[in-house]
Amino acid sequence: GAPDHLGVVSAVDPGHGNRDALLLHDGVPGGTGYLARLVDQAELWPVLRAALDIVRDCPCRTEPHLSCHRCLLPFAAPQDVENTSRAAAERYLRDLLGVSGQAQPPAAPAWRIEAAKPVTDDGESWLEQRFRRAFLELARKLGGVVRQAPSEWGNVIFTELGGRRFRLQPQVNVGQARPDFVLSAAGLPDVAIFTDGWAYHASPEHNRIAEDAEKRRVLAESGIAVLSVTAADLDAHERGRAQRPAWFDEALTARLNSRPEFQHTGTARAALTEGPMAFLAAWLQTPDPDNLTRFGRTVAVALHTKGQPPADDDPAAAWLPPGSQVRIWRVGSLSVATAAAAPGTMPLAAVLDDETDLTTEQAQHAWQEWLWLANAAMFVPTGQRQFAATSMTAMQAAAPAQVADPWLGIAGEFDGEPDMLRLIAALSQAGIAPPEAEPGIELGNGVPFDLVWESRRIAVSIGPPEPIAGWRVFGPDVEQIVAAWEEPVSG
Repeated sequence: GAPDHLGVVSAVDPGHGNRDALLLHDGVPGGTGYLARLVDQAELWPVLRAALDIVRDCPCRTEPHLSCHRCLLPFAAPQDVENTSRAAAERYLRDLLGVSGQAQPPAAPAWRIEAAKPVTDDGESWLEQRFRRAFLELARKLGGVVRQAPSEWGNVIFTELGGRRFRLQPQVNVGQARPDFVLSAAGLPDVAIFTDGWAYHASPEHNRIAEDAEKRRVLAESGIAVLSVTAADLDAHERGRAQRPAWFDEALTARLNSRPEFQHTGTARAALTEGPMAFLAAWLQTPDPDNLTRFGRTVAVALHTKGQPPADDDPAAAWLPPGSQVRIWRVGSLSVATAAAAPGTMPLAAVLDDETDLTTEQAQHAWQEWLWLANAAMFVPTGQRQFAATSMTAMQAAAPAQVADPWLGIAGEFDGEPDMLRLIAALSQAGIAPPEAEPGIELGNGVPFDLVWESRRIAVSIGPPEPIAGWRVFGPDVEQIVAAWEEPVSG
């Protein structure tokens, strides 16, 4: 192979105090043969000496450039061109060769070679390493052409399958979250993959359930599919025996499949009910977000069918629009509320109590079911699904109170806005009649208000209120609104 087929990336050497290091790698299948030679210090030493000669003597050392086309720029990545420095390269080469100032390195290697057991900790958790192996095995089993390239956080895996090129990249910063892996391909939504181990995510010592739920919510709202993978999932994959979620109903799904809004392929159904590796197999072979979305719509219907009417004080029910025909499906500390709605639009809210005894088998199973449910619903529009983790006490405080009947129409306009729903609930319970105007009506110079009683000249905004001449304007202060509403109307 040509020398240009060698790649060099910056890295951290965990075996020597996390020092900066350079990682050389082959960029072609089968290798170039150069790395096998460069392992010998007698071969590597003259290469580094020649590199030092080039950067030390390059004419750009007297020019107003960090580097130039004669030394480093042809080998710099596009995003690094502006910061590629000849002087820095010379300094690093002198460090590698063990010389300082302008001293000439000796002709023979001056290194002292130490033999040591390789460091196996590459920064990835055991579950991340296990998932990486499972993904590589899956891609090859499906007939994919697989290539790996090193990066700062571990190898990036490239897979060509069915005319598509997939990239599995570790530790990608996506907004405020950093999934363990991101699987991407042109023309498809990214899939953020979290390898969650119970000990570091759902145990009493490391309870990150609520934090994990919030990260996933932000990613989903940005259009990224989110997939969770646990050790139990990889166990099932290796055994070849999928463990389907408890809510899944084969017969019901078959009946729903005759209706256009739910119609889906068997591949889509298996992808979202037979574990995350089944999803990845389907995504690599026949990625079909539309089919996956139509199956996802059946999930809330199955839960609604299996659910029971909520208790009067059931906090999970209040996460859905007030006045809805709500049913609750439970497994251990997981509570899932669904509400009757038009076909294909049924909402669901899955809430996991993360202050229960997390060491019990029931709590661990509930956590696993919560993740499976989130996987199955990953393509359902975010406005129809909500996954949260909190204590039952916090749920009761956060969930909107029930709304009196006359206010139900107004409350429906603010579905998904808990602060507004709590305000509406408090006003309805205080005996205030619903406003006459439509929510969002504009007053003054086009200023929209959430609640407007035209007959009483009262306008309410959930945000900072803006004064309007001739109107009594309030923020979400229940006492002030009630007091103003009860005042006699003059004129």
